[in-house]
Amino acid sequence: MRRPQRGAALAIALILLAALALLSLAGLGSAAVAFVVASHDLRRAQAFEAAERATLAVLAGRNWPASGAGATATVMPVATPGVEASAQVSRIDGRGQPVGFSLGEGGAGFTLQHYAVTATGRAPLGATVVLEQGIAVLQATP
Repeated sequence: MRRPQRGAALAIALILLAALALLSLAGLGSAAVAFVVASHDLRRAQAFEAAERATLAVLAGRNWPASGAGATATVMPVATPGVEASAQVSRIDGRGQPVGFSLGEGGAGFTLQHYAVTATGRAPLGATVVLEQGIAVLQATP
């Protein structure tokens, strides 16, 4: 005599299928979050590189202002669309600008000038990086 079938296999298969669906949805959500984080990291890196390029361009140009009141601001071209950079140079007055030394009698003296370069890089989605670089320049006095 045969026993009547109860259908337990179908119920177990449906429960396992539902559990697998929940696991796949959790994995999909985790991958979406990782994608957003990677996108933000990329934008921040682009802004950092733009600010760094602006700092290097200012250092290469050697366009130093004569006084603390005068500051030069420069907008740098960036090859990446949507990314921009700017830099500002200012002289720091009153922070140890010693006359220095001379090269013998009647020789030229030297002064040490302190400057600050502030470079800002901006990328899409609001990523902004500000780099500050202090510079000491040894200059001959007239």
